[in-house]
Amino acid sequence: MSVYLAYVGTPEYFVNDKKSYPFLGRFTLNMIPKNNGFNRILTILARRYLFHNADGSIKAGDPYDRTEYARRALCAWCSIPDSKKATPKKEWRYDTDYRNLHGEFPELVDENGNGWYIRHLHNIVDFVNENRDKVGSSGIKLADSIKKLENKWRDKVVQYQVPIFAESTKGDKLFRFDDCIADALELGALRREPINLTEKQKQWLKENTPEDVPLYVAETLLEYYLANKPADSEWCVLPITNIEAYLGSSSLSKSYILLLSGKVLERKTGTSNVCVARFYLPE
Repeated sequence: MSVYLAYVGTPEYFVNDKKSYPFLGRFTLNMIPKNNGFNRILTILARRYLFHNADGSIKAGDPYDRTEYARRALCAWCSIPDSKKATPKKEWRYDTDYRNLHGEFPELVDENGNGWYIRHLHNIVDFVNENRDKVGSSGIKLADSIKKLENKWRDKVVQYQVPIFAESTKGDKLFRFDDCIADALELGALRREPINLTEKQKQWLKENTPEDVPLYVAETLLEYYLANKPADSEWCVLPITNIEAYLGSSSLSKSYILLLSGKVLERKTGTSNVCVARFYLPE
């Protein structure tokens, strides 16, 4: 459940030096401008509202009966008020302003239609503008492009709502709310207990992890692998973008995953955002 709280709680905005960006929370500089990695975030949110009560306990009843409830929760989290220059609402096919859901999901959207994500984005901008002498140039560039980021997010929220069977050549490869709800139903409830590596696994990683890769990075990857590997396969999809957001560094895709390949894990396929891999676990 802690992973869910990272996307609904109140982040701590601070900075250590110009090379680090802890004020982004569970996001990276690559995620925000490109809207990468949000499919996993939305799936986590969907799992919370399909399977869990507010205290983390498991809800009674059939989660399939709560799919519309989960969809409304996703709309609330993604909500962003209409732009003053937007096309008149009557011409819009889908809405982006879900202030009407504030009463049902006060933790996800405020009374003005600002969902959790857009509020977080505005808080990042405010923090950067108040600390421009302490923040790196990439952070300043991000803050200065807030209007562009808002417009891209509105477009993304509209895309999320395109029906799976929409007759559109542009929508056939989109990730939608419907997709993440389907994934959430298949994955089930969120894990409430952490994965703890055995001493044997820790020692194995210590002996085999290349010197240029921090040991905690290898341990984090193995923990994710053990928590998410299908029961009938040794292969697991590693969401590199989201793991980087957890680690607070983009070094995983740039170098660490390549250095680990052939040493502690094998990659079947991979891009800078995701890869399919298996670990050479000790006997």
